[in-house]
This record gives sequence, C-alpha cells and structure tokens, in this order.
Amino acid sequence: MNSPYASIVVPTFERPEMLARCLDCVHAAIANAGRDDVEVIVTDASHSDATARMLAERFPTVRHVAGPKHGPASNRNHGARQARGEWLLFTDDDCLPDPRWVAAMLDAVRAGRGRVLEGPTLTDRPRRRLDEEAPYNPSGGYLWACNMAVEKAVFDALGGFCEQFVGTAGSEDTDLRLRLAKAGHALAFVPDAVVCHPWRRARPLRFQFAVGRSYLLLCERHPEMLG
Repeated sequence: MNSPYASIVVPTFERPEMLARCLDCVHAAIANAGRDDVEVIVTDASHSDATARMLAERFPTVRHVAGPKHGPASNRNHGARQARGEWLLFTDDDCLPDPRWVAAMLDAVRAGRGRVLEGPTLTDRPRRRLDEEAPYNPSGGYLWACNMAVEKAVFDALGGFCEQFVGTAGSEDTDLRLRLAKAGHALAFVPDAVVCHPWRRARPLRFQFAVGRSYLLLCERHPEMLG
C-alpha cells in the first residue's frame, strides 16, 4: 500500500487487551469494505511496552507509534500527524466498530456528504448498574472522537484537537465540533457507521473533577456555551 486513501487513528493507553478487541473489529470492517487503501495507526501513550509487544505479535500490519503522554487530545493529534491518508477516521481503544463502519464512512465520502462525518455510538446492552457509564449518541450532533471521520486538510487547517485539554479525556471533541462549525463545516450523520462503546464502571471522583475542569476550559474558549 503506497498511498492510503484513509487513515484510521486509534489512541491507546495501557489497555492492550481492549485494544486487541478494537483492532479485530477495525480489520473486519476494512476487509468487509474490500479496501486495500486504508492504513491503521495506533498512537500509544503507554508507559509499558505491553501494547507494542501485543501489536508486534498479533497485528504486524498496524503502524505503532509512541505517542506523547499529555492526554488524549495530543495523542490523537500525534496519530493524525503520522497519517498519510486524505481522510482520518478516529475511534478509541475501548470501542468496537461495526463491520460496516469503514464502508459506510467511505461511501458517504464518495457520495459527497460532507467533509466532517459522524456515526452512531451505541452501547452493547441495556444498563445494569447505576455506577456504569458509556457515551451514547444514536442520532448524531456530538462529533465524539470515538466515531468520526474528517478530511485531513480540514483537520490540519484547524490545528486538530486543542491540546490545552490536558490529562483525562473530556470536551476536546466538543471544542473541535464548535471550531468546525465556526469555520463553516456542517456535520453529516452516517447512520450505518456504528461504533459500539461497551458499558464500563464509572471512573473515580478525581476523574469527574478533571472532566469538570475540562468543561470550564471549554466555556472559556466558547463563552456561548454558558448561554
């Protein structure tokens, strides 16, 4: 593969087994689409070498790059900088893309649906416990980073995700959506481009405080949020 048309960027941090499940789904989606022009990049902010070893053993065709250790926004940007494709598809290491994911996204690109695309983010089952959490975006409008596609030229022109959102994930994708809207880019919803985000145990209170700090930064950058 000399010149990939699309690059799938998967940021990861110390979750090799979750990542392996994600990559199984990603490769199934590429095969289902019948594409040989899609590359997969794992940008790895882990401190250990467990992820690198797993990839070498089980996914030798995946491009593994050592990512910065400054949070998900900088890690995603780092992966995007390595990408050679005209389009960037983002998902996360704890997600399970549907077999139709790649085909649906690239069909929408071919149909000229837009330069920024998002698909549904669904859960794997009904919620069973009050201390479970998972993002849920069945009809679009959020542009969550676990299920989006964007033309690389558009992404680069905006400078990617804002790296002021340091540490834990939270609000950097909302910030990108708002900046895209201000630049005149509408979101196109691709209903068949489904990504499953399994339920997980809710993160501890310190994580919630970090999310709160991210939201305050979001409001500082976009004062209209307070309205």
